[in-house]
Amino acid sequence: MPEEASNDFMVEDTGKRPIAIVTGASRQRGIGAAVCRALAAMGVDIFFTYWAEHDQAVNGLERQGPHELLSKLRDCGVRCACLEIDQGLPEAASQIMDEVEKRRGRIINLTSGQGLGAMPGKIPYIATKGAIEAFTVTLALASSPF
Repeated sequence: MPEEASNDFMVEDTGKRPIAIVTGASRQRGIGAAVCRALAAMGVDIFFTYWAEHDQAVNGLERQGPHELLSKLRDCGVRCACLEIDQGLPEAASQIMDEVEKRRGRIINLTSGQGLGAMPGKIPYIATKGAIEAFTVTLALASSPF
């Protein structure tokens, strides 16, 4: 059963620091966690997602990774919250946006650029990169009132 989002953002913050939404930050040595740490070091508040059910299905992955990351990010002096969510669900993007709707933030995604060109033998990888880019542009327009 997915956990509720941590509510660290409920504390009033008059500084109005930017909030970064980072999807897929389950593993301490993963790209998502590295992005979270780099942004936190720059003073950016973080909202990250993870999906424990997926990670538990893979042998050798950290069980407490998201909670350890949450603690480390807060130690950097930034506000941090997280949400366990299966991003394969159609309502996932709406749920994530609902969790951060009252907070100021920008949509930033990190892809490798390979969604822009051919990579023989890497069809699923290229398809997901292209999907992330199209999703981000559409989400930015859909959430522009925020």
